[in-house]
Amino acid sequence: IDLVRALMHVPAKFKEVLIELLKQQTNWTSCEIIDDRPSAPESSQVAPLRYGHEEHGFLAATGTTSDELARWSHWVACWLELARKQRHLKLLAYKDELSGAWNRRFLRTCLSRELQIARDKRRPLTIMIFDIDDFKHYNDRWGHDAGDEIIREVVRLLNTIIRRGDHVCRIGGDEFAVIFCDPEPPREAGSNHPTTVEILARRFREQVANARFPKLGVEATGVLSISGGLATFPWDASDIDGLLEKADQRLLQSKRHGKNSITIGKDE
Repeated sequence: IDLVRALMHVPAKFKEVLIELLKQQTNWTSCEIIDDRPSAPESSQVAPLRYGHEEHGFLAATGTTSDELARWSHWVACWLELARKQRHLKLLAYKDELSGAWNRRFLRTCLSRELQIARDKRRPLTIMIFDIDDFKHYNDRWGHDAGDEIIREVVRLLNTIIRRGDHVCRIGGDEFAVIFCDPEPPREAGSNHPTTVEILARRFREQVANARFPKLGVEATGVLSISGGLATFPWDASDIDGLLEKADQRLLQSKRHGKNSITIGKDE
């Protein structure tokens, strides 16, 4: 039960729980999961962690025999393989297959977590929603292969610009959301919207405009643009729905202003 609970709710601590339970069951002096044999402590027994065709490193333990270690290593490998499959299924549930970006389900899950962190640590959290201007035109004129190429390239470009803690999500056909998780120290009273996110958003818009898309032929450069809107906790809203709604409103505002723009800050 402890292993299943860890697998489902605290996967980051799964190996730690697995080793602790193993120690309780065997009374070994010590044991650990290692990547290769040379990493094993001196005088320890070592057994490969293999389940089917999958390798999961090695189990090193002291105070055991080779036969006993072989039996328990199979048990450990079985659980590690189950954890691997669980991670894979979770990834499939949260990833967009075409672009490799996160999907709408991940967006709400991540926003819920990051918003709570922002509240606890008094940090801003910004969400940007954007879409590709006149995307239907590209699909109709150059075909869906060209449209798919545009989607993938837009995500690739964005991933080269965002910071390590930020997340790119595809939430519709050509609609995306970016969660900017500000890594800066806690905000001070009277502070304004963070400018770093604004710089990142505008740099991304410029890179899209200069990107090359071979499937668009002679018009491969400078024919693409995006429109977006940004909303920031706590200035614009204090909950998920409020932030998404405000960002979407500003996206529509960018459209009204002629597209190829990102609206930040005060509304009209």
